[in-house]
Amino acid sequence: ADDDVQRRGWHFNTFSDIELIPNGSNQIAVPAGVIYHIDTFGRDAGRNVTRRASILHDLGANTDTFTGPLRVSYVRRQPWDDVPPAFQAWIIAEAAILFVRDYARGINRGERRD
Repeated sequence: ADDDVQRRGWHFNTFSDIELIPNGSNQIAVPAGVIYHIDTFGRDAGRNVTRRASILHDLGANTDTFTGPLRVSYVRRQPWDDVPPAFQAWIIAEAAILFVRDYARGINRGERRD
């Protein structure tokens, strides 16, 4: 339930106008953590990039090497303590609904729950 809610991208887990700098191999590493979505931003918004493993790949140029920094926006999974209380309550409610639904399906199939 946590991932389902956070992957949508909210004010607390969306990071915009972030400059990523190429490493010594001229590759740009995807920021650490669970990244649900990453896209170019601002002056670089016209560049079409995607994540391949832990680095960015420029689809337009068909390369994973970059000659300079790249401005991006991304949605990152936040630790539970950094999720606002209203969203925590939503996630808990979603988890409860999923649990009850799965529990009911098990009973309907004749599975015993002890």
